[in-house]
This record gives sequence, C-alpha cells and structure tokens, in this order.
Amino acid sequence: MQRTFADRDLSNVDYVYLWADGIHVKRGGEDVGVSEAGQRHGFSGFLGLFDLRLEG
Repeated sequence: MQRTFADRDLSNVDYVYLWADGIHVKRGGEDVGVSEAGQRHGFSGFLGLFDLRLEG
C-alpha cells in the first residue's frame, strides 16, 4: 500500500494549503544520553502533514 500511495500521479491535483507540524518528546523517565557524535537520544517524535485541496 505504501508504494501505491507514493507512486500516485499528482499532476492534476491543486493544493491550496499545506501545513506540517511536529512534536519532539522525552520518553517516560528514561535517562537521556549523548552519542559519540554529540547527538542526544531517548526522545521520540511525531510529524503530521495536512493539506487542503481546491475541491475541498
């Protein structure tokens, strides 16, 4: 199903609005560590994309 969704032809679709928002939260009471590259871990997130098409 994901491949079908990604391969859709959107050339005839008119989008009038696109909004993206995300959250980044610390999981439970877990200790947040730092990797050798200096990246923090122990977090998870969610990204939502919303659109509005011309026909509603």
